Amino acid sequence: MYAYDKLSKGFHSVNYKFIMNLLQAMSVFVKIVDSGNLSSASVELDISPTMVGKHLRMLESHLNSTLINRTTRRISLTQAGKSYYIHCREVLALIEEGEKEFKKTIPSRQKNHNISPRCAWEKYHLTHDIGVYGR
Repeated sequence: MYAYDKLSKGFHSVNYKFIMNLLQAMSVFVKIVDSGNLSSASVELDISPTMVGKHLRMLESHLNSTLINRTTRRISLTQAGKSYYIHCREVLALIEEGEKEFKKTIPSRQKNHNISPRCAWEKYHLTHDIGVYGR
């Protein structure tokens, strides 16, 4: 897996798993700031408070900087955290905008449709009819 680097005018190896984890950690960080605490962020993201803390620690470790001052009662952004929060919002907004634009280009036949039959009889006939339709 390689990506073109405009600065060095060449290709270099990219760790896509790390990038995805970084984007997820950025998203968790933004949710923490928006919700005001780690507990609320965990509820809104439907992940455990422990995982919220792990994402935040991973992000702070990656940046080698503290983003949020935490006490038992409240959180507050550091100066670095305020700056990084603004950039995270911009990055995540650009990704969301790009996905929306991409989805507009997908022909309607390729879009996924979720159908939940209530019983085995419906499941059998729906899968059969959909199979016939798709031919």
